[in-house]
Amino acid sequence: MRFSRILAAGAAVMMFACGSAWAGDTAKFQVSITVDDLTVHGGLPPGTTRQQVADNFLNAFKAHGVTEAWGFINGMSLTQDPGSETVLAAWRAAGHPLGNHGFTHMNASQNTVAAFKGDIEGNEPILKSYMGDADWHWLRFPFLNAGSDASHGEIMQYVKDKGYKVADVTISFNDWAYTDAYARCAAKGDTAAVATLREKYLSDVVASVKRARGLSQKIYGREIQHVMLIHIGAFTGEMLPQVLTAFDTEGAEYVTLEQAQSDPAYDFSGPKAAQGSMLERVAQEKGINLYDGSIASLNDVGPIMGMCQ
Repeated sequence: MRFSRILAAGAAVMMFACGSAWAGDTAKFQVSITVDDLTVHGGLPPGTTRQQVADNFLNAFKAHGVTEAWGFINGMSLTQDPGSETVLAAWRAAGHPLGNHGFTHMNASQNTVAAFKGDIEGNEPILKSYMGDADWHWLRFPFLNAGSDASHGEIMQYVKDKGYKVADVTISFNDWAYTDAYARCAAKGDTAAVATLREKYLSDVVASVKRARGLSQKIYGREIQHVMLIHIGAFTGEMLPQVLTAFDTEGAEYVTLEQAQSDPAYDFSGPKAAQGSMLERVAQEKGINLYDGSIASLNDVGPIMGMCQ
């Protein structure tokens, strides 16, 4: 794919920039990689298939020693994009597990509890089919939304009663915002715009890791084990080798989701449990200022989402 070469062209320069930006974070850190929205996330550049996108992820995982990457599925995507079930088969063949992300990616706070329960259960026959005897009872809340103030308690009790563990998030860099923009810019052949997307994307990767590690120190006085959320979009698939190379350079150790969330920092007992990113949630609960300039910030997604319209 021609845009693969464009993306690769600036990789060395951007990795130097990433290394410079992370200089000072010398301690190793442990992170579990998780991927949302299997099998379909956003648009595709011309000539690209869903399977090719998945292969980019799986090849990057293999090359960088990521032995477990949970893929959280939306079963509706199998009807939206017939044939994309090969993504699930390939994911399992590569040894990676599948978990629940809601059949339609339903927002828990904008629907009834009954509807949300139905959305979770709609995925279960698919998970049973692909996971066999392996445990698939990990749930990633769509939109990281565990319900409204009125419904949160009931939803969390339901999740517990169903035997699910919640996949929380500490590292996320809004990769979802780049997916459709990349597809549009690639379709227009706008190489300058793609170069801008690449630069902003990698700067967000750097900022997200610095942010998570900084918050970890502010909140807990130590480096916790992290969970990173990315989406199965074409642009993230293209960029993942560079992202993982940067992680490798910084001493990342890739661990299982179970191991990461065995860290006592992952506490689901509070009234806001599972809402949003864990570190930001806990920081707000503890009254820690996220905007005093000491914590890295990510790019505004508005201009990114508007590119190549």
